[in-house]
Amino acid sequence: MVHDHTGLLEDLKSHQAQERARLPKTQRQDSKARLNLFKQSLKIKAVGAVEQRELIKQFLVQEEARQKEERQRQQQKHDAHLKELQRQCDANMVELQHLQNEKLSLLVSREREKLKTLDEEHTMELKEWRERLASRKEILEEELMRRRQQQDVPSRHSSEPDTTKSSLHRISRFFPLPSFPS
Repeated sequence: MVHDHTGLLEDLKSHQAQERARLPKTQRQDSKARLNLFKQSLKIKAVGAVEQRELIKQFLVQEEARQKEERQRQQQKHDAHLKELQRQCDANMVELQHLQNEKLSLLVSREREKLKTLDEEHTMELKEWRERLASRKEILEEELMRRRQQQDVPSRHSSEPDTTKSSLHRISRFFPLPSFPS
């Protein structure tokens, strides 16, 4: 945006410089045409040569003053246009900055809302996980107790030989048992 404003200002300055360069040429052309008209009007009035020179000198002085005034008007007009464009560019920059600040605050508020929502979801999930953790812990403790109890039962009977069919079957998988006739 600053680049665009700088470009606009440079274009206006360039255009004004061209107008300033053209003004003296147009003023000279206009001055010659007016002088010719003035001389013709003096010839028509039949003014004497001495008086004619005097009137032409006065005309040239007035013409120079008119040209100077025209250059000043042009410079004032250029300055006013330049100031107006600069004011407009500054106003655009202020408005753009204001819009960017609004967008930024809107973006920040949206991000805060998203973070708040995510944080609430995370807190809820963590709470549910902790609630499930307590029940899972109880289930695991019960399972562990049951297994310990199961392990304790065979170890008490280990002093007696285990002759159940399942234990013989387990042993037979590893060692071949001879069969004895009964």
